[in-house]
Amino acid sequence: MIYESIRQYYSFEKQNILKKCDGCSKCISVCPNVASFNLNRKDIKALSHNLLACLDGGPISDQLYQWVFGCNCCGLCKDICPQGIDTVLFNKILRYEFLCRGDKRVKMFRKHMTQGDFSKIFKILNHLLMKDLPVRWLTDIPETPEPADTVVFLGCIGLVRPDIAYSLLDVMDIIGMPYVAVGGLDFCCGSRFQFIGDVDLFEVSLRNMLVCLMKFKPKRILYLCAECMHNAIHVGSHILDIPFKQEYPTKYLIEHAQKLPFENEKPISVSFHDSCSLGRSCGDYESPRRLLNRIPGVELVEMRHSRQNGYCCGAPSNAFFPGKNENLEKMRYQEFKETEASTLITTCAGCEMVYQAGDRYHDMHSSTIFPFIAEFLGIKRGNPLSPFYGRRDVDGMMERYKETVTDGIYTEDEYRMAISKVFGIKPQKN
Repeated sequence: MIYESIRQYYSFEKQNILKKCDGCSKCISVCPNVASFNLNRKDIKALSHNLLACLDGGPISDQLYQWVFGCNCCGLCKDICPQGIDTVLFNKILRYEFLCRGDKRVKMFRKHMTQGDFSKIFKILNHLLMKDLPVRWLTDIPETPEPADTVVFLGCIGLVRPDIAYSLLDVMDIIGMPYVAVGGLDFCCGSRFQFIGDVDLFEVSLRNMLVCLMKFKPKRILYLCAECMHNAIHVGSHILDIPFKQEYPTKYLIEHAQKLPFENEKPISVSFHDSCSLGRSCGDYESPRRLLNRIPGVELVEMRHSRQNGYCCGAPSNAFFPGKNENLEKMRYQEFKETEASTLITTCAGCEMVYQAGDRYHDMHSSTIFPFIAEFLGIKRGNPLSPFYGRRDVDGMMERYKETVTDGIYTEDEYRMAISKVFGIKPQKN
């Protein structure tokens, strides 16, 4: 069904939830956050009823705020609802309700996301990491561009993780099929606005992204970011007729795997962490595994919890409550060590950053999938943040890019601010 707006879509789903939900609390019972919040059975039942009451106009307590914004939206609870309610959408509608009712804490995060800080951090890091690199994607789309059957949508990732974006494009170039790549903040899917409940700005961004992509009259869009893909498929389809196929690039690479001259001199064992966006949100568990299995000598060893039962890394809620989900990170680390694999592969840059931070405490190597794939094709693009992230080494990164900092368009304190924000520490002026 096509709605006039996301507001209207949320309003319809809100009434659907209020009609169906009986407060059985099964969704809360399976949530990993139960341990983080030290909830017993009585607390779980009460919380379930309080969340439903809040959706119907009831009070916003501190516990409800912490639970709603402490949620990782990982979707582990989705399949367990006996009423078939989309429990993740339930949470996102509550965030919207909190903002509409003027909750000061949510308004504070909204200010950060909408008044330049977020975009400025991305632009500063982009300048720092890509000053001497050619931009291999469109950042400005003409009104009537040349049609392209395949469009690679890089979103914001190329700005701060050029190694991931360039690795994918390197592999696409080896395949040799024509494509157009698009990326940059001007084509953001709006996930950061949905994150804090601002559905209006979310819709503006999402519509703009999809309308811009439609200009190419594509047959297929390959999304480097599974969160962008999820928003396009599961939200965008409710407000726009989308005429093209949408999928993660691993599916495309599998189609053309015979054109990829993989080389591997020695066996290597890896494990795979399912990102919540690609896995439970988009239902694609197999294409990354199938691609990894195409590399000679690569052995994929599964962790105890994988695919539909895999646990979230805890990154989303960390933005609101740093350290609250540290138990998730430790649990995933322990499961990874049990596999005795050498490397943990994931499709999500956010998940990888969590595990890079874990390197401070654990002997653990992690990588996103496209740089890992490219390495077996003779292309090595290292993560520019990796040597510094685990140690939170702002000074080390400033030294590494000192020529850019000296000649840059931003001040040294602005570079320090951006790096510190990415590392999850309080910025310190020089």
